[in-house]
Amino acid sequence: MNVTDFVGLELVRDIAPSIYEEIYLNPEHFYDADLAFEVAFTRRAAREDSEAKQERAKYYERILEPIPLDKQYVSKLLEDLFPHFAQYKNKSRSGSMDANQTEKSKRIFHPRCFRQYFLLKVPSELFSQEEFNAFLSLIRNASEEGAIATFKKTFQAVKTEDFKRYHFVHRIETIFDDLGLATARGLCRALAQNSSVWTSDAFEFLISVRCTRKTLLKMKESSERESFLQLVVLESSSSLCALLLVEILEKEAREALPSDLQHIRDVLKNELRERYLTSGAPSVFEEFSTDMGRIEPIQFFMGWRRLGPDAELDQKRYLVELFDRRPADLNFFLKSMFRVEFLDDYNSLKPLFDYDRLADLINKNAPLLDSDKVQEFRARYDAERAGPTIA
Repeated sequence: MNVTDFVGLELVRDIAPSIYEEIYLNPEHFYDADLAFEVAFTRRAAREDSEAKQERAKYYERILEPIPLDKQYVSKLLEDLFPHFAQYKNKSRSGSMDANQTEKSKRIFHPRCFRQYFLLKVPSELFSQEEFNAFLSLIRNASEEGAIATFKKTFQAVKTEDFKRYHFVHRIETIFDDLGLATARGLCRALAQNSSVWTSDAFEFLISVRCTRKTLLKMKESSERESFLQLVVLESSSSLCALLLVEILEKEAREALPSDLQHIRDVLKNELRERYLTSGAPSVFEEFSTDMGRIEPIQFFMGWRRLGPDAELDQKRYLVELFDRRPADLNFFLKSMFRVEFLDDYNSLKPLFDYDRLADLINKNAPLLDSDKVQEFRARYDAERAGPTIA
């Protein structure tokens, strides 16, 4: 905890116990939801408009009303503790409101720090500072391989606890700039080795991209960057994350990459061939999320194609062989084709597969497929084949 905030909160409890209880029971009126993604999209946080501010002001007036005049100075303490209350009092705050800095300083108004002030222990869903300090002591002077082994052991222990796993990786990012090159390299490789756990929009994956960028920038020679990036790509347990890592870095941090990316692209193409152009290759639709609205399989195919003309041929060959071998997977493709009404995914997916062949496969395997999606496809396909009507 932040000592100043803890003392301030204890003074509030001593002066106005009823307000202390309100803070504990109604945290959304006191912490700053914008500082942590997991609460930033709650109903209240999503309504930071004039109506929401008026509602909060009425709440503050209500809890202050019973406080005797000689104890109204408790407001000064609340202004120092909570930015929303300071805003209500039209007071400007001094000091940083940066999410990382306020979390590092353990300010009470950061949502991930708030509960500790009342529980006097770390909430079970967070990765405690004590645990993280123990992890740091093991990796600070470790070799690259040692950092990988330590990360893997710690990560596996929290692998099934989604938020605690994220919080562990988040803590790594907050101190990543202070790590030596060997440790940084090891952690980037370790993140890649465990990337099959998260999806393309997972916060851990985005953290791994940023950490990889920082590590590449620590290297002066283009050849060293190429060798390191090749390792990360080869060791990634998620083909999609490996594709997107290179793609994101090329778009957003080209200065961190080797001068020529062709060798990395060739490495990726060979990896994909060895994994997906073999007998009994895994189904991408099962390997990645396939719920309605999830686009990982399509992201994968598009990323594969962007590696070059030969990769486009490989991608098409994979789908041909997959649908011949596993016709039921056509359901996943059809669901991706008609996800939502306002997007024309039917046309967007045409580069991935020949629709004439797709129509034949659908006719052949119709009893195995989603009848509604089959009907949608046939209506669209037949209309295209019929051509424009003449008035």
